[in-house]
Amino acid sequence: MLYLTLGFTLTNNDILRRIRYTFNLTDTAMVNVFASAEHTVTKEQVIAWLTKEGEEAFTPISDTCLLYTSPS
Repeated sequence: MLYLTLGFTLTNNDILRRIRYTFNLTDTAMVNVFASAEHTVTKEQVIAWLTKEGEEAFTPISDTCLLYTSPS
């Protein structure tokens, strides 16, 4: 296995943001990604997860929720 030292830490929210912008997904598309894994989330949750750390609406996404965005 190859490990890469980045010099910084990516949070689950950072990873979710990168997935969203890499694939040019809308908030609704992100909700559908979770739904396709039989995990219900709201558009408001997605928006809060994508909000930058330090902003009032920011909510951290848990490891479990982020797992639902991974292919089986």
